[in-house]
Amino acid sequence: MSTREKVLILVKTYPTPSTKYVETVCTAGIREDGSWVRIFPVPFRSYQEYKQYKKYQWVECSVFKSDKDDRPESFHIDTVQPMKLLDVVSTKDHWQMRRKAILEKAKIYTKKSELLEASKSNRASLAIFKPTSVRLLCEDAEAEELDPRKLAKIEQQLRQVDLFEENSWRRDFKLAEQLPFDFKYEITDADGVVFKHKIIDWELGALFWGQKRKKGGEGAKQDVIAKYGEEFLGDGKDLHLYMGTMYKFQKWKVDNPWTIIGVAPFPKINASQCELCFD
Repeated sequence: MSTREKVLILVKTYPTPSTKYVETVCTAGIREDGSWVRIFPVPFRSYQEYKQYKKYQWVECSVFKSDKDDRPESFHIDTVQPMKLLDVVSTKDHWQMRRKAILEKAKIYTKKSELLEASKSNRASLAIFKPTSVRLLCEDAEAEELDPRKLAKIEQQLRQVDLFEENSWRRDFKLAEQLPFDFKYEITDADGVVFKHKIIDWELGALFWGQKRKKGGEGAKQDVIAKYGEEFLGDGKDLHLYMGTMYKFQKWKVDNPWTIIGVAPFPKINASQCELCFD
């Protein structure tokens, strides 16, 4: 049985191919009490524009607990019940309303050890992390060829008509291209531990491909570096990272199953502004 949830969307990851859903986007957010919800599956790019939710938008959706993914935040979306799009939380007054809805409500991690303990004990697979310092790294991505059998299954899914959905998107749909670069943050935590993670935020990918059409690959790369490596890390920013685990890595108990699924460049505020924000 599904339950109706009100969720503030904080995360949309870069699209990944799916043999069952053609393509999916990891979508996650927090409830009004600050607890996390992962919503799956979301074939976001197949949605008509009026159904496409924005980051930092409240939505109402019906979900039920996943029987294949035992991470506490993982839920399947009930596609029979329509998702209702509500207000986008304002950025006015140094993101005051976003601070109240997110930083005042959700748990904020500051140590890598805390993250690892939470995932190892299966207490958390989504989190907000506040680093002590951050440095952007850019590396050439290893070319990954999609398995021909997987590609054939995806193409078969594309040809299938869903009687309960709008299907015009299927005609010209193309899988999202792999980024030619891996953008990573090298993070220092509150204990002085240094580690790095790849950023798989949808917005980074959208920025790269949008700028590539205008400036070419090298120009797009430099624009990503300027935003994620300079603007977001500037003195005026209070950077927080939305972190998540991949199911298989958490189940396999790899040393560090976490990755960066969203970047939140909150404006830095002084003590008097902080009192106003949380008054």
